Amino acid sequence: MARPREFDTAALLQQAGELFIRRGFTATSIDEVVKTTGVVRGSLYSIFGSKQGIFVAALKHAADEHSDDDGPGRGTLLDLLNVAVFEIAPHNRDVAELVQRIIHTNGITAQALGQRALERACLTEATG
Repeated sequence: MARPREFDTAALLQQAGELFIRRGFTATSIDEVVKTTGVVRGSLYSIFGSKQGIFVAALKHAADEHSDDDGPGRGTLLDLLNVAVFEIAPHNRDVAELVQRIIHTNGITAQALGQRALERACLTEATG
């Protein structure tokens, strides 16, 4: 009989997503995910299979949570999409198709993704 999960999956995915945004997919290690989330390595691999599995789950979670959101959650979704576009999708057809589906379903434009990437790199002037 499997042990019940002793952590909040939604909170784990949010924390992991924030880590991937901050560090990037390639630079983020499983050890960092363990340290950030407090969930042991074995549980992460058992549930998600791999670091990429954790990332994909975090991306799907962000898409589900922030699809109709114009606030900070939308920025999180755009940031995770940019991580996927720049680091994973060029080498992984499944992730590329997921990114396309999320973009299409949520009406996200290339301009919005590009603008968010420029903002994250501090390459735009502040407006307001």
